[in-house]
Amino acid sequence: MKSEGQAWALGQLAEIAQASSGSLEIIEIVEPTAQGEMVSISLSVDCSGYPRKEGGIPLKARERLLLKLPANFPLELPRLHFAHTRYRDFSHVQWGNYICLYQATDSEWQPEDGLFGFMQRVDDWLRAAAANELDPAGMPLHPPVTYGVSGVKVVPSQNTPTPEPPFWAGYAKITRENENRIELGQWIEHSGTIPEGRLAAVVLLPTGMPHEYPDTLSGLLKELKARDVPVEVIRLMIQLGVLRSESGKPLIFVLGAAMRGIAGGQRLQHLACWQIDEARR
Repeated sequence: MKSEGQAWALGQLAEIAQASSGSLEIIEIVEPTAQGEMVSISLSVDCSGYPRKEGGIPLKARERLLLKLPANFPLELPRLHFAHTRYRDFSHVQWGNYICLYQATDSEWQPEDGLFGFMQRVDDWLRAAAANELDPAGMPLHPPVTYGVSGVKVVPSQNTPTPEPPFWAGYAKITRENENRIELGQWIEHSGTIPEGRLAAVVLLPTGMPHEYPDTLSGLLKELKARDVPVEVIRLMIQLGVLRSESGKPLIFVLGAAMRGIAGGQRLQHLACWQIDEARR
């Protein structure tokens, strides 16, 4: 039940594998059983020749990749995954194993190049990943990944403080709030004078977080503990935040990490927010 586009891509992939002298091996092809489904291909790629530098992805001598071809290829971009989650904490690896080859598919993906162009991109990505060059100097950093579960927008109106190691902990004053938007004003260090009014609990890190943020509070606390943020400090901040929250309103927890800016330049704070409703406090 392959589409014409999928058949075209498989033909190109066979040519690439044949010309690679064993660097690219096609392990398995799972064809679709119904119209519109993807073709799934297991690949083995020789990564031993990619120069490796500190901070780069520690690729094995051969890596197993999973390539998925959509039915309307080449109009739709193929998907590429590692067959494991060992590299989930590196930038440009999302959802544990998805390889983010393109930052702007509308301008970077050339459908007429077919799988030849796509596999060249894969080779370039693996080479850059091993050499820690996925975010070249002077280019915008790839932002970390968080998966929104709420339509509420949290908007700061003032720049964050610059956190000194190991962390900055405190509060942000909630100046305006409705069902769609929460505005943050003054940032208050936890040892300073705490103003009246509703507050969000805040932790700012001078370092980064995993590229894929945890999606549970327990996972978040585990990552913060690994960065020398005592759980006791977080509990105290959350307790005060709870006391300053009106009945029925969620506690807002803000986490900042030095993960924005230009590669090679100053790292700015990337802010992510969690809502903790009354039932989970």
